[in-house]
Amino acid sequence: MLLIFISSLLLTAAFIHLLCRTRATRILLDLPTARGLHGAPVPRIGGIAIFASVWILAGLWLQRDLVAGIAGLSLVLLAVSLLDDLKPLSAVLRLLAHAGAALLMVLLWVNTFGLTAGRTSASIRLAMSPLGAMALALVIVWMTNLYNFMDGADGLAGGMSVVGFGTYAAAVTMQVNTDSPLGLLVAALTGASAGFLMFNFPPAKVFLGDAGAIPLGFLAIALGIHGNMMGLWPWWFVVLVFSPFIVDASVTLLRRTLQGQKPWIAHRDHYYQRLILAGWSHRKTALVYYALMLAAAASALRAAHSPSPDAILLAWAIIYMLLLLMLQWHLHKNKKNKSKNNNHEGT
Repeated sequence: MLLIFISSLLLTAAFIHLLCRTRATRILLDLPTARGLHGAPVPRIGGIAIFASVWILAGLWLQRDLVAGIAGLSLVLLAVSLLDDLKPLSAVLRLLAHAGAALLMVLLWVNTFGLTAGRTSASIRLAMSPLGAMALALVIVWMTNLYNFMDGADGLAGGMSVVGFGTYAAAVTMQVNTDSPLGLLVAALTGASAGFLMFNFPPAKVFLGDAGAIPLGFLAIALGIHGNMMGLWPWWFVVLVFSPFIVDASVTLLRRTLQGQKPWIAHRDHYYQRLILAGWSHRKTALVYYALMLAAAASALRAAHSPSPDAILLAWAIIYMLLLLMLQWHLHKNKKNKSKNNNHEGT
């Protein structure tokens, strides 16, 4: 796994270095918009580099098993998302592609794990009923898009990928053969994400693009559920590991929906976006989120091997409630101060 990690990191960095010297930087260019947080064009080539390196390495060691199937579905999503990067597709077409991949993934799980004796995994039991399978597919679609929603600031999605897939890799090494397909794939994703982060940490030289964020979101949830079905970790382990993204995106969606706004319309209402608009730098925002990611990941690993993880999970529920209240207070206070300054300048 260590060799795969290093190889993937170096390959991704090399691919980005090479792509920056090609026409791809002009074709796949993220232009500044009123809803974005950047003032200059930045090439969206990070996702291509990440998955090029992962797939080169995957071709060397992945056999035809379910992990290879998960990786294959991510490649389909990458192709659709790359088309979207080149020429924006309709929201309906994108959603159909995401839903199709999610449903196919659930069917593959049912076919593989459906006859498992005892069906001890919560995910297996859920997938075995029609309503449960639909719910599981919706969770996959949500996480796939959630990751893309959170990919709007320098270093944020890259950092979550390094921490998230790195935590999966650590959990695998604690319980199974480190040469298992799942362990090797998450090691490759961790290394590739780290290689990308070298160019994406503030100030970012390259972005992921939808071709990176969409398949990474899909893999984050699909590999997490797969690990649960294999008995490597409980279902809440996946939620806690990626909770910095899940909480921000989910609370934002809920708030916008309650306000009568269309949740699929591009906006700048995520907490990380509001902090940057309030005056935080991309670097400060990324570092604060990194601290939260690492704390959540360490707690997930600790709780997964604890006979009574309820106290840790309850503590994180309280922590997130307090953080959200503190952020709301901070943002409200900042807005109030700006309003006072503007009124003062007007007089």
